Amino acid sequence: MKLLLKVSHLIFFIIVIAAIVFLVLKREPTFYSSPAATPVSGIAAGNTTHSDKNLSLPTQQQQADNNSSSATQPLLSKKNSSSYVWPTVSGSPADKEEMNQWSYDRGFTLMLPGKQQDYDSYTNETLKTLANEGDIHAMQTLAARIGGAQGVALLKLAAAHGSIMALLSITTRIENSYEVAELNGAPLPDEEKRKLQVESKAYYEVMGLRGDEEFRRSGDRHFADEKVEFTQVEQHYIKERAKAIYDELQQQRTGLGLGEFDNSVPDSVKKYLATFEKPTTKTFCDFPENQVECEKLLAEYNK
Repeated sequence: MKLLLKVSHLIFFIIVIAAIVFLVLKREPTFYSSPAATPVSGIAAGNTTHSDKNLSLPTQQQQADNNSSSATQPLLSKKNSSSYVWPTVSGSPADKEEMNQWSYDRGFTLMLPGKQQDYDSYTNETLKTLANEGDIHAMQTLAARIGGAQGVALLKLAAAHGSIMALLSITTRIENSYEVAELNGAPLPDEEKRKLQVESKAYYEVMGLRGDEEFRRSGDRHFADEKVEFTQVEQHYIKERAKAIYDELQQQRTGLGLGEFDNSVPDSVKKYLATFEKPTTKTFCDFPENQVECEKLLAEYNK
């Protein structure tokens, strides 16, 4: 029960962002949304790397093993933070387009309505073909399907291609590895759990190095909610580990002929992220014109 009710800032964010993007296209208001994230369920990130350009599809047994880990789904779908207020910010159509493109290029497929549904409808063979062509959204969708070490390798490949969403998915897999163990009544030893928490925090720091300060801060909030405090030695290690992960991804990226990471952040994105540091009085669902859509989303969320 503790795990099902724990505070998390990511899932509610997805619901609000999806609703905002829907309304942007439907009503053409001056609001635009933030980078959305859909955490991927699975096991802890391993040390598997993907140096081969061509991807291999999972066997039937691998897919069956991945499907058997569906116990992680309630853990993800029930995370909620009803007290956290997600701000909206007005901007010009050009600002909206710039922010959506920046987010989409970094793996946040939900920035374009219907796009993730398109990828979800593709066969594994189609996703494999797209992934081999460098499509980070195909890599992420395929990683969500196959799970395990091969799924982590795909996420790392997507991260090397520029995806920040892939980094977030890796943190979720790491955290699920010890949260699911607790849910199943067989918690990991404290030392092992601590190592995983440190590794997860390092990946949040990599998001900051890639220019996404809000998701880096979301890691701070996550561990604060969990009442996890890192020692000075651990904090130093986390910084060093984050730099090592970044360098590994850059090396892989260079090997793919993609050059240096683009860690720049447009002013439109900075403007939105700045609003997270300011208190707001209303949420998306507080506006009357959003009530019907919000009720539908929340009903789906609470199933």
